Amino acid sequence: MCVQPVDRAGEGNGESLLTIGGVRMVSVACCWDPAFGAGSDGRRDGSVVAALFCDGDGTYWLHRICWLPAAPAGSRDDVATWQCRHVAAFVRDLHLPAIRVEINGLGRFLPSLLRKVLADDNLPVAVLEYTSHRSKAERILEALDAPLAAGRLKAHRSVLQTPFLTELRDWRPDGRGHDDGLDAVAACLLAEPVRLRRHGVSGPAGPSPVWQRGGAAWTACTDFSV
Repeated sequence: MCVQPVDRAGEGNGESLLTIGGVRMVSVACCWDPAFGAGSDGRRDGSVVAALFCDGDGTYWLHRICWLPAAPAGSRDDVATWQCRHVAAFVRDLHLPAIRVEINGLGRFLPSLLRKVLADDNLPVAVLEYTSHRSKAERILEALDAPLAAGRLKAHRSVLQTPFLTELRDWRPDGRGHDDGLDAVAACLLAEPVRLRRHGVSGPAGPSPVWQRGGAAWTACTDFSV
């Protein structure tokens, strides 16, 4: 895992471009693993939202992860509305098109509330619901094991200021250690498709054809007469 510069947005060939560290991103996943505790006391689960970008070669870029703070005393909002407002600010700041919300347990009613908060803020963001049927340990291992082993997960410098790296270091597959941030990032990884490289792979007969969109051009011979 390494630190990368902030992202840049612009246009090229008449289309919008988003790059991180000079590498063009092709997709993004944002997931919210909700909980009503702030998780700061070491006993309660934390409510965590994460945003992860992916480039065309299948490298993942963990750009932001946020443990939502507890509502302050005297706040006019209930804890659920307070968290939805923070999530809305999160997706607005990163210009995200959609967010996935885990609806296991207490998250069942949150998507509707989040949609209302986003609509009040005039944010055209899709809210997608997902349910987890496996244990956290299984999901975390499936999502994180291979990208970490292959060096395919990179992180923004802001991630280093969060509990994520501590969770990554201390977590054990038997469930020991905090896993709120790991679970949110795992959900982002599992929501992304497996991507193939755009260039051909050389072999004994030369480079293999590139069939993906944006690949090399090919000329076909035909027997049609004009």
